[in-house]
Amino acid sequence: MPREPFSAMDILVAGVAAIASVALVASPFAVAPPMAAMYRDFATELPWATELALAWWPSPLSGLALTALVALALSRGDVLHRRVLLAASALLGVVLVGALWYALYLPLHQLACAISA
Repeated sequence: MPREPFSAMDILVAGVAAIASVALVASPFAVAPPMAAMYRDFATELPWATELALAWWPSPLSGLALTALVALALSRGDVLHRRVLLAASALLGVVLVGALWYALYLPLHQLACAISA
């Protein structure tokens, strides 16, 4: 059975997942250090989600797993399985990046709520 060619939507969705993967892998090196330096000035304990987001391993591990999922999707010959895996990887990537950013900014939200109360 001949392999179906990639459509523009396949490439777009794979690109979204790839960008999310790069963001996850790069965050401990580009985003986490300035955030950790800022949070050192806080006099409170950080939430566990923020501690996890500032750690060096969870985010790159998630990014590598996401990359593996995209590679698996792109290696599939049949269109249905490829598109389902690509859609799942893009959705997972967006959710993971959103959760990372939420966790990184959670102490600032808590501080803002404490000030306004």
